[in-house]
Amino acid sequence: MDNISLAIKGMDDYDYFQMVFIKDQRENINRERIRNEMVEAVIDLKNSCNELGSRVLERTNMSRYAYDIQKCVNLPVFDMYSLIQWIYSGLVKEIFKNKE
Repeated sequence: MDNISLAIKGMDDYDYFQMVFIKDQRENINRERIRNEMVEAVIDLKNSCNELGSRVLERTNMSRYAYDIQKCVNLPVFDMYSLIQWIYSGLVKEIFKNKE
């Protein structure tokens, strides 16, 4: 596994994200502004490390922006919500219904 590239980009340099989620000032959240900062961060990461094949969003509040990020960079995006869905799908199975 020594040949696997890893690049980390935090949201430390993005003032609005810091104000809302780190300093917990969540009144009247401007979700478009947060989305723009997150997309900008991913573009910065992509420009600095073109070899990456996917993105991982580590905070649960980032999941709502996964679609926008994927649309922007055209790569797989993994987040906490999709991880929980995947685990749940393994725990709770449904009977396949034959539609023939």
